[in-house]
Amino acid sequence: VRVGVLFGIRATIHGVNGFSPGQIAFGKDMILRTNMLADIELIRQRREAAITKTNQRENKRRIAYDYKEGDKVLILSNRLDPKLKLHEGPYRVVSFNKSNGTLHIARKNYVEPINIRNVRPYFGAIRGGD
Repeated sequence: VRVGVLFGIRATIHGVNGFSPGQIAFGKDMILRTNMLADIELIRQRREAAITKTNQRENKRRIAYDYKEGDKVLILSNRLDPKLKLHEGPYRVVSFNKSNGTLHIARKNYVEPINIRNVRPYFGAIRGGD
């Protein structure tokens, strides 16, 4: 059974690069046994395009905000029911690394690194009209 599973993994064509691992490693199609040449530059370009597309999709939901030390953020909850979507916080930003998108926030007695995709800026409580 294990041999069949491994063969299936080596023979399955990857969705991003368009080649199977067997084609790249051995230079042959695993099913038809024909010689082939994998274009490494084309694989690199396809991988970069897929990464860019994924980043754009993930960043589309993020609120564009330039975090600074002392700002407050809410940690997004991962609940499936939108009616129960309560966010944790607010927490104070200790530092922000713009190159990798990591915030350091002060939580209780420790500082926690967290990605900016998992937080939302906190602008303060909205007061009712009284």
